[in-house]
Amino acid sequence: MLKKASGVTLIELIVVITILTILLSLSTIAFNNYIVNYNTENEVKTLYADITGARMRAMIENRPYMVKFTSATSYVAAIDINGDEDYDAGDIRVDKYSKTHLKYNLVWAFPGNTDRLILDNRGLVNVNGNIRVNSTNDAEYDCIAISNTRIKLGKWNGKDCIAR
Repeated sequence: MLKKASGVTLIELIVVITILTILLSLSTIAFNNYIVNYNTENEVKTLYADITGARMRAMIENRPYMVKFTSATSYVAAIDINGDEDYDAGDIRVDKYSKTHLKYNLVWAFPGNTDRLILDNRGLVNVNGNIRVNSTNDAEYDCIAISNTRIKLGKWNGKDCIAR
């Protein structure tokens, strides 16, 4: 009496490998999107923390601070010692709230084409506007809406930063 051989055929094996390959490629695409969104949100939240940190220090120390965007990928926070609202040799750089070599380019829109925020000793900001990460991904937070009294994380809608 002959026993029937059990196992998988070559066709069944190829079908399983094909299905696994498709699932793996789809999960890789989803993971890459997740990483890009995570990096965007991380960069925006870091900038938000630095601006609010400088704002708190300005109120605690009772002196003006500034955050100046020196390029699309860096910004510097400083104590505005001489009160001229510009980052120069008379000011003290605050490395804790300054960043260089950002992963994504920043785009800021403030009246008068200014490139800095002045945070006075009461925590008020000198301009209304927004700062956003120049990215096309769909991160939960990708911009910061700034008004004289509030600084909020938001989502860029193509035209404006909608605070969340």
